[in-house]
Amino acid sequence: PALLLFIAILISVRSANGQSQVLVRRELVWFAPGDEILTPKFSPDGNFIVLVTRAYWPDGADAEGLPDSFFKKLADRAKADPRFGDPVIKVIALNGSVVCEAQYGWNPSLSRDDKRILFSEQVNPITGFRGLASPMSGNAIRMYDCGTKQMTKIADPRTGYLDRPFFSPDGGSIVYTQNEAVNGAFGGSVGIARFDFQQNREVTLVDKKTVAAVPCPP
Repeated sequence: PALLLFIAILISVRSANGQSQVLVRRELVWFAPGDEILTPKFSPDGNFIVLVTRAYWPDGADAEGLPDSFFKKLADRAKADPRFGDPVIKVIALNGSVVCEAQYGWNPSLSRDDKRILFSEQVNPITGFRGLASPMSGNAIRMYDCGTKQMTKIADPRTGYLDRPFFSPDGGSIVYTQNEAVNGAFGGSVGIARFDFQQNREVTLVDKKTVAAVPCPP
């Protein structure tokens, strides 16, 4: 099982020896049995938490010592539902209840009114795969309205994939990264772009550039 724990730290200036004490109080303990919990983030007003859950598929050192029957069950589930292990976005209230859910995506952010989720959509099934550049290819920026249950297309990649979107402070635009394979099969950011709602267009902030090899030291 996976566990997500949020705490509030309260500082008291009163103590027996005259020194301040730090008191820790649990605010939320949230379980997701059998799932990974990824990229938790508070809403701008602090009243909600948006995060990603994904069925736990052991890999590498985590897989050592597990019986073949464990992986057979996962393979059977994947055969029945190719997307059972794909990332699901959830908005959690501070009482632990799930108030909104969107499929399938990564690195979500909430709007200032807590009604819209911005995220990188996992376009292709990724169940059983590592989060490398190839299975991420084609991932686009989408916005989900928790009230109307409608999905809005924000931006699609020309190459590679888009990731890590967030709203500007005034809510008038969205900033996100442009990603490609940068370290063998591993993906990474190669540019930054912004989508302007008023102008309804994408603006490149940092473009990918090809430069000659830089000697070391330069």
